[in-house]
Amino acid sequence: MIINQIAQGGGGSAKKYNLLDRVKDDSNNEIGTVCGFIKDSNDTEYAVVCLDAQYRTDVNAYTEWAVNKTASVTNLSEHPNPTAWDNTETATENCTKILAFTNSVPVSNCRANSFIIDGQTYQGQLPVVKELAFVAMHMTSINTLDPTATTYPNRIIGAVYSWSSTQYSNSSAWYWSATYGDMSSKGKLSSTGSIPILELPNA
Repeated sequence: MIINQIAQGGGGSAKKYNLLDRVKDDSNNEIGTVCGFIKDSNDTEYAVVCLDAQYRTDVNAYTEWAVNKTASVTNLSEHPNPTAWDNTETATENCTKILAFTNSVPVSNCRANSFIIDGQTYQGQLPVVKELAFVAMHMTSINTLDPTATTYPNRIIGAVYSWSSTQYSNSSAWYWSATYGDMSSKGKLSSTGSIPILELPNA
């Protein structure tokens, strides 16, 4: 499976976050689980935090990637092949470009979640395809560690097909099929779920 082509990277004792750490906000509320690490074009490393089930939409709230838009998002790369795994795009960058171009309910749903961590405000983001693969790879651990999973069974990882913020072509985007356990492309006007993540500096 393509998911298994992805190296986890990051973490380690010198870093702030390690794989499968539980993350709290400044009010001491547990909000999610570290599922991987990503570096941007400046080589800055971020911990990817999968937000708990209480912050996701459920299987009955699937939405289009872009509302009535099939054109390529301005300044957002197209990735029609596995090079998508190696790019340095971040979810924060991608979501900003998508919303500047068109209305995207999945992106807006993710960004509706906001947390103060170490005095800084972070919004939820629609993950890039590599980050979404981290979520898929660690879904059993994420679900086990999430105290809200039993309260929201229609939102657990594996129950929800999910969009990424990585553009496949002018008319489609990458998404994760929970049924088939792999990443693929889907038309932007198709209805799919979203799993919000945070990108937190890992230093």
